[in-house]
Amino acid sequence: MPKEPPPLARPGYRPDLRFGNTIVEVKSDLHSFRNLRAALMQLAYYLTEQPDSRGLLVLANPRITDDALKNEWRLAEQTLRPGVLKRLSVAAE
Repeated sequence: MPKEPPPLARPGYRPDLRFGNTIVEVKSDLHSFRNLRAALMQLAYYLTEQPDSRGLLVLANPRITDDALKNEWRLAEQTLRPGVLKRLSVAAE
């Protein structure tokens, strides 16, 4: 019998909140691009396995400028599959 492929999301990953079909991940005081990219990718991996879900990355008090956040989002738009990207949003407060 063929072996099932391993899940894409990191083993043990649990989003901060599930509200209906929306997966919410909250990051506070985010100050590095590495952590921002890791959060985006982890949520994208999770959405790949949950095709009926949407993802929202909430950045509370980010220490990255708005221009830098917009640039990172443009890079994500160029990198992620359209089917995942259209279900992924980022909000910064």
